[in-house]
Amino acid sequence: MNEEHLTQLIGKLLDKKLNPIVKTLDEVNIKIVKIDIIEQFLTFLSDKYDDLFSKVAKMEETNKLLVEENKYLRESLHDSSNNLDQLKQEINNIEQYSRRECLETRGIPIQSGESTDEFVLKIGEQIGVRVEENDISISHRLATGNRNVDSTKRDPAIIVKFVRRDILDRFNKAKTNLRNKTTRDIGMLRFAERKIYVAESLTQWNKKLFNKCLEAKKQLNYKFIWTTYGKIFLGLSTQRRN
Repeated sequence: MNEEHLTQLIGKLLDKKLNPIVKTLDEVNIKIVKIDIIEQFLTFLSDKYDDLFSKVAKMEETNKLLVEENKYLRESLHDSSNNLDQLKQEINNIEQYSRRECLETRGIPIQSGESTDEFVLKIGEQIGVRVEENDISISHRLATGNRNVDSTKRDPAIIVKFVRRDILDRFNKAKTNLRNKTTRDIGMLRFAERKIYVAESLTQWNKKLFNKCLEAKKQLNYKFIWTTYGKIFLGLSTQRRN
C-alpha cells in the first residue's frame, strides 16, 4: 500500500467520522438562528407591550381627567339649575307683588260696548262693598291664550286694579256674598244665567300651583282652598278661613 492510497483511506475515514459532527453543527447553527429570530420577536413584543402599556396609562389618566371634568360640569349644571329656579321664583314673586291691588272676576259674558268698570261697581253693590269709580285704577278683559279654544268655552276674565289695598281687601273678603248671586243680579238679563266668581289675580306660575293644590284638596279631603296676597292655603272643615 503506497502513501497516496493510505492518505485517501485516512481521508475517507475522517469524512465518515466528521460528517455526523458537521451535520450536528449545522443543525445547531440553524437552531441558533431560530433562537435569534425568537429573541428578536420577543424584543419586538416587549417593545410593543411597553408602548401599549404607556398608551393605556395615558388613556387612564385622560379618563380620570374626563371623570373629574364631568363631575365639575355636573355640579356647575346643578348650581346653574338651582340659580335659575331661584331667579324664576324671584321674578314670580315680583310679578305677584305687582298684582297686589288686582282682582279677577269670571263668569261675566262679553257684550258690545261694555264697561268693565261698571261691572265691578255692580258686583260691589251685590256683595255690600261700596266702590266708587275713582277707587278703580283700571279694569279690562284679559287676553285669552288660545282664542280658538277658550273663546268657545268661556268669556275672558275681567281684571281690575284698585287704587288702594284696603279697597281690594274689603272687596275680596266680601266675595263670599256672591254665593247666591248670578249675572242677572247685575242686570245682565239678555244672557243665560251664570255664577260670578272673584279671586286674587295670580301669576301664571301661581295659577298652575293653585290648580295642583286644588287637585290635592280633592284627594286629601280638604274643605277650603284660598289665596291671600298670592299665597295659597288649604283648610279643613274645622279650620277658619282667614
